[in-house]
Amino acid sequence: MEAKALCEREGASLTVADNQELYEYLMANNSYTVHVGIYYKFDEWISIRDESTVSNIPWKSSQPNNSQECVWIGTFYGSLETIDCLVTTSHYACELPIPEKDPATNSVKPT
Repeated sequence: MEAKALCEREGASLTVADNQELYEYLMANNSYTVHVGIYYKFDEWISIRDESTVSNIPWKSSQPNNSQECVWIGTFYGSLETIDCLVTTSHYACELPIPEKDPATNSVKPT
């Protein structure tokens, strides 16, 4: 929740690896372990973005550990692992939409 609030304070949103494209992007562009905005609640893995259930998670072998509530990408394995949400050394990624230009006017379209 702290990472989400920090991103929002900057006008961004916390990146949630709740689809293969975002997961692969985070894997390819990061050398740190990264919190991916997924947490454990009521026996389900939930996206912090919209509280939806996340399935098809590419877990590391022997994961998930349901006694730990958050998920991150482990740099050594490249797969998702559970972690204690209170770990303070976890990194996170924020995302901003890129405004599109209107080709007719060459001005930025609102998103």
